Order: sequence, then C-alpha cells, then structure tokens
Amino acid sequence: MSLPKRGHKMSNDERIAILETTVGHVHETLERMEKNIEKGFSQVVSRLNNIETKIERVENRMDKINDRLWSNFIWIIGAIVAVCAVMAHGFHWF
Repeated sequence: MSLPKRGHKMSNDERIAILETTVGHVHETLERMEKNIEKGFSQVVSRLNNIETKIERVENRMDKINDRLWSNFIWIIGAIVAVCAVMAHGFHWF
C-alpha cells in the first residue's frame, strides 16, 4: 500500500492498514535475521568443535612425545650409570 500524497487526509483504517503492513515487513525481516544468526551460530559451533578435536589430537601427540622423552631419559641415565660402572671397574675404583 502506498502512502497518500500531501494534502490528502488518511482515515484511521488506512493508517492502521499501513502500520499492519509495516509491522508485517519488520516481522519478516526479523525472522530472516534470526535464521541467519542461527545458521551463523551453528557454523561457528561446528568450527569450534573441529578446532577442539584438532587440539585433542595435538594434546595426545604431545603426551606420547612426553612419555617417549621420559623413556629416553631413563635409558640415557641407565647407560651413563653403566658406562661409569665399567670405567670404575677398569680403573679399579671399587
């Protein structure tokens, strides 16, 4: 419904009709915006879940590396003790 030209008085029914039309358009726009926001939110949540999964994988790898480093450290300490024992025996320290 188009607005009347200046000088023309609108009746209350015409004004109400224009307001109802405007409210309908605003309502439709808000519904579209809500759907777009929900869609965007679900995409963000999906991406965050993917990032969380990747972080968990990296944490698992880091735990494995940490375990391996400690294992290597224990082996190195054992090897150093063994070499020192052989040297001590060779030099007749005990």
